[in-house]
Amino acid sequence: MRFFLETTKWDQPIPNHLYVLDDMKSKTIAYRPAGSAEFVIFKKPFALDVQGRKFIEIKDIANLHA
Repeated sequence: MRFFLETTKWDQPIPNHLYVLDDMKSKTIAYRPAGSAEFVIFKKPFALDVQGRKFIEIKDIANLHA
């Protein structure tokens, strides 16, 4: 699993979330909504549409605050 924090600059107030992807970065397994400490796990992993969006990989999520 790999963790990616969205850093997209939106034209309107849209929160960016923390996403959990598989090792190949092809399927989204879960995400943590902005401002939350809990992850939402998807029943069926899916491909995340990243067009026009920016992400940074987070290596140590233990020190990442909600």
